[in-house]
Amino acid sequence: MLGFLRSSRDSSEKLAKHSFRDLLLFLADKVQGDSEYESLTARIGKFVNQSREKQLQILPETYLLLEQYVTELDGEIKSREDVRADVLAKFPWVNRIQTLQVIFIPHARQPIELSKIFIASVLARTYQLLGSTGDKMLINLSDWIKDAPDHVGLPIPFELQAELPKNEKDWFSLLSKISHKLYQNLENKFSENFTGKIYEKSYQDIAEKYKGLEDFEMTIRLLPMKLLDAAKVNLLSQKNKQKVLIGQVDDLTALNRKITQQAKELQEKNEIISAKNREITESIDYAKRIQFSRMPDIKDFNRIVKESFIFFKPRDIVSGDFYWFKKLDQKDPKYVIAAADCTGHGVPGALMSMIGIEQFERIVSYRKIADPCEIATRLHKSISKLSKRQDDGIQDGMDLSICTLHSGTKKLEFSGAKNNLIFFQRGNMKIFKGDRHAIGEVHDGHEVFFTKQSVKLNQPTTCYLFSDGFEDQIGGNFNRKYKRVRFYKLLEKMHELPMQRQKEILEQELHHWMNPEGIDPYAQIDDILVMGFKIEFD
Repeated sequence: MLGFLRSSRDSSEKLAKHSFRDLLLFLADKVQGDSEYESLTARIGKFVNQSREKQLQILPETYLLLEQYVTELDGEIKSREDVRADVLAKFPWVNRIQTLQVIFIPHARQPIELSKIFIASVLARTYQLLGSTGDKMLINLSDWIKDAPDHVGLPIPFELQAELPKNEKDWFSLLSKISHKLYQNLENKFSENFTGKIYEKSYQDIAEKYKGLEDFEMTIRLLPMKLLDAAKVNLLSQKNKQKVLIGQVDDLTALNRKITQQAKELQEKNEIISAKNREITESIDYAKRIQFSRMPDIKDFNRIVKESFIFFKPRDIVSGDFYWFKKLDQKDPKYVIAAADCTGHGVPGALMSMIGIEQFERIVSYRKIADPCEIATRLHKSISKLSKRQDDGIQDGMDLSICTLHSGTKKLEFSGAKNNLIFFQRGNMKIFKGDRHAIGEVHDGHEVFFTKQSVKLNQPTTCYLFSDGFEDQIGGNFNRKYKRVRFYKLLEKMHELPMQRQKEILEQELHHWMNPEGIDPYAQIDDILVMGFKIEFD
């Protein structure tokens, strides 16, 4: 009965004789960059040294990684459909490798097959761990899933609906409902902890193989909300994380339209709006998990720079401001630290922040570039291309302040896009001003350059990077902005205090400014980010 859950070894044994190395090198040869090509061939070499059983296990992940290089990291963008067509023409046998089949089926069918693989894995683990061969419900579900979607009939498992779906999207929706209903059934039969482990292990297995697929992020919907956390989100590729976040925006748009329509039609509109607002808040909370999983942990900043703080206060649940930092080179450490303010706030700003974080990962973590001027220039070119592809006249971008600390030469280098760096040495305040154009700001016919400024760190130096949220906040007794001059004086007044005390002062000052005595509190108007750190090399 469970034959469909076990790998058939006959075809895979024969096809194992084919050279997977030739297939992978065929993809690597499409990459133009020398350093990228060397990196890929080294990975292929490690793959070849594995046993055939191990190769078949990691083949999907390795193939999709190479495919991603060809379509996303290479200079000449080529669609995945074109790459797969080339592969099938050159290696027609790949479509008969069981672990690769889901990659080469039509794009719209992939989420359905991934859902079947996941549910089948859950059922297999249930049988393996509990020996529940006598459970009629599980047996019937196994048979039904095996034949879906082409050779199944009614009734649908768990009586979820009366008719079979008419298209791929509805089929995936039905399989998601079946997965959730199966979870409830197993949870009632056994325990929440036990069932959660089965689902988590099954999801981790398919993520390790297929997380590089274009629409793999849809499989998150197979998991109950209670199982979602940053660890599950981090199993996705960076591009798929962005697609999940974008999906939340689409859901919010649809929900808002539905709220407007129902408010016109129903008398009890307040109850409807309240219910839908809860749905929207849950959706944005979900987006927050994704965004915050991509930013470094604030605790790690204190490990990189012992005397430091990050005061981060999004206006909404998700933020258009983001911070980023990275330590490079263990022998001669360099520390890259950045504060960015993206166009907009809330969900639109968060989308741009995800793109910015991805670019920092590519430029600094992957390409090992530490020069702040080169980082800003590369980031600008990437964001500019995004703006040029839009036809709505809106330019997306960000204000940025970024610095690199060189422990070997005891030097700080800074580049900025509209945002500044404030630092203090021996009680004297100095300002490195950022350039007057933003990251991604398009100037027709003009090349955009970023300047670099530096200072020796041969004495204790306290630095601040920040967005404009604090200085622009409305408050006080006269409904005015806090303003930059007042903000700089506050930094000057507190810069010699311990860093955690400085963070407390910022919080208290903002609270008093927004809540003056005798006046209604002011609402926060923008995201707020302030990063402070003290450098004192031995």
